[in-house]
Amino acid sequence: MDLNATNRVPYDLRLMVERRLDRDEEIRWIGQPKARRLLLNGGIFIIAAAVLGGWFVYFGFTWLNENYFSPARDPEKPYLWLACIPMFLIGSAMLYLSVWLARRCTRTVCAVTNKRAIILFTPRKIEFFGPSKLKAIKKRLHRDGTGDLIFAKHIYYDRGSRRETEYGFNDIEKVDEVEKLLRELADSADS
Repeated sequence: MDLNATNRVPYDLRLMVERRLDRDEEIRWIGQPKARRLLLNGGIFIIAAAVLGGWFVYFGFTWLNENYFSPARDPEKPYLWLACIPMFLIGSAMLYLSVWLARRCTRTVCAVTNKRAIILFTPRKIEFFGPSKLKAIKKRLHRDGTGDLIFAKHIYYDRGSRRETEYGFNDIEKVDEVEKLLRELADSADS
């Protein structure tokens, strides 16, 4: 069974994972979340951020032109053009955020080795989960055939309310096969 056949991970990302492996460790499965699913779920936000961001930048330039460069500007309000600065900042942040979110989902890599599970979020942020942390795997299936394998939770309190962050493989293909590999890895800790 070739689990890596449909999971084409870019060479540079695969190399980042391989550099962090021990000498006797080998990759049994490597894949990436389906970016399409994240973009569909966050698509309205991404489109809204891009449109509103563009509008804020355009509006900021227009206002700057009318209130600073125009010969008919009001001499009583010489600093009105400073109101354009928040427009530029908000618009630029919204445009950047939409591009960053789309790029981040294509730079995440999930891997299962013969010793642990690995999630590479960015070149600087990588999470390792040994067999002892893989005991309680929770599987969620999606309509498009992908699924999530959640194997760790971080519960914390923020301003009096309880929050939790789930760690695991999100939106991966061949969920059943990968779950089987993770359960075998978790069982290897017992023996």
